[in-house]
Amino acid sequence: MAKLTASEVQPAPPQTNLHVATAELKGIELAGVAEQLEQDAGAWRACSGCHELIEGHPTGPWSETLKSYMGGGCRECGGIGAIWDNTDYSQVNDPAPIARRDGDR
Repeated sequence: MAKLTASEVQPAPPQTNLHVATAELKGIELAGVAEQLEQDAGAWRACSGCHELIEGHPTGPWSETLKSYMGGGCRECGGIGAIWDNTDYSQVNDPAPIARRDGDR
C-alpha cells in the first residue's frame, strides 16, 4: 500500500446534518411544539436544575421554538435545558369557598 504525502490528503467535507443542542433546537422531536403552545396546552419553562438567574433575570439563551429560556441541560430536564409545564394556573389561589362541615364557623 502506497503512502500519501501531506499534499495528497484531502480534508473531510463538513457535516451539515449534525444535531447539536443549541438555543434554537430543530428536528422531528419538536414538530408539534408550536401547535401545543398555540392551544395553551402548557408551556416550556427554563429548567430549575440547570438554568441560573442573576437577581431574577434569566441568563440562558432564548429558544424561539420553545418560547422559553434554556439551561445547559441536566438530569431534571433530560439534557434539553427546559421542562414542559402543563399546570392549570387558573385554579391556583381559587377563591371558591371550601364546603363547610356542620359545626365549622
